[in-house]
Amino acid sequence: MQQLEQMKHRDYIVENNWRTGQFQQHILIGADQRISAMKLSNSMLAVASELGDVHVMNLATGQIQSEIFPHRGAVSAMHWDGNVLITAGADNYIRVLPSPMTKAGSSGRTSLVFKGHLHHHIMGLVRLDPNRFASAGTDGKILIWDHKKSPTSPVMEIQAPDAILCLDAAGDYITAGLADGRVVAYSSISGHDLVDGYSKALLEIQAHNGPVTSLHFNEQNFLATGGKDGVVRLWNILGGGDHGGQHLVLDLPGEPTKKLNRVYKGHPGSSVTAVQADNKKIISTSLDGHIKAWCIETGEEFFSLRVENNEKVLNMQFDSTLLITDGHGKHLILKDFSPSGPSAPIC
Repeated sequence: MQQLEQMKHRDYIVENNWRTGQFQQHILIGADQRISAMKLSNSMLAVASELGDVHVMNLATGQIQSEIFPHRGAVSAMHWDGNVLITAGADNYIRVLPSPMTKAGSSGRTSLVFKGHLHHHIMGLVRLDPNRFASAGTDGKILIWDHKKSPTSPVMEIQAPDAILCLDAAGDYITAGLADGRVVAYSSISGHDLVDGYSKALLEIQAHNGPVTSLHFNEQNFLATGGKDGVVRLWNILGGGDHGGQHLVLDLPGEPTKKLNRVYKGHPGSSVTAVQADNKKIISTSLDGHIKAWCIETGEEFFSLRVENNEKVLNMQFDSTLLITDGHGKHLILKDFSPSGPSAPIC
């Protein structure tokens, strides 16, 4: 009983720290080149650079657990779930490392290699199940690969109506952000009819005035989008929201009859570079160096801060207690919202 009360008290402190902007800040590893992609899974952080290398860091120990060099040139997209690492590079190769990495310089197993989206940039990667993953690029194609059924070519091709700039998936659905401001959703398991040469989407939303630069889709059907217009929106992918793009409709978990309208205009005049949401908060970053967090339920701004020297923030990940961004030269910045030590208020 006492242990349960301690856990509840700890959770309360963590939630209050997020709401009031109380954290400890740490500067993590430096890099030879700017960071091009970043993914967090539990305490394991995968970081890719413009040189084509990937480091996997154990945040619990602060040690680099593995270092690999999957590409010649920048890593343009990456998926990491703690077990499988998938990377895509400027060389148009996609590499899948299907085993945990155990020590620096060693992957333990040979990676699987695919090639697609020729003469275009690969902008998104997401793992769908143990055998399948999806890639998307500026050619407007979503390619679904199955290394068991077809080790050299995709098993499904979806043609979106414009260049794809970002990609995510939850359950059996894939969402893609397009250069013309639309977000489209497709099934990852069934075929798609063609309409005017393009795959018919299950859902199409005019989300932004200009390119959709970032999106995050999770199992609670939260679809968070950020655009070059500086606006952040949160959608209920099942309810669809207002397709006019002025409002959004969100069904809160556990409260299916309660609907909220939320538009977060947090980065006026600056492109949103990353957006992520859980069932309590939404966090976004932008080219102007700002990191902003809001309460999903009320729309209240939790905090807003700017990195030193007006550095651009291009990558961001968070979990229940940690917020990690680049934007400090070629370093990573970790903000710890846990009650493990004295907190430092945001300046």
